[in-house]
Amino acid sequence: MRAVEKETAKRDWLPSMSVLKAYWSELNQDIAGTGLSITGPQHADVWRERYLVSRASTIASGTSEIQRNIIAERVLGLPR
Repeated sequence: MRAVEKETAKRDWLPSMSVLKAYWSELNQDIAGTGLSITGPQHADVWRERYLVSRASTIASGTSEIQRNIIAERVLGLPR
């Protein structure tokens, strides 16, 4: 929501997207892991595939560690 507000106000919204990417990729991985652990055999293949894809999402477009570095430096203004 803040990224959209910043975009409409013509402010820099890219740092907000780093926060969103880090949060979503790890949340998605947790959801898929939970689904895989509680699902029955009829849905196991779907959750297994979703879990494997979710693992890749923490790597795609910058690993979670890189995203945290971007957040620390650009959003919070912390030194390197």
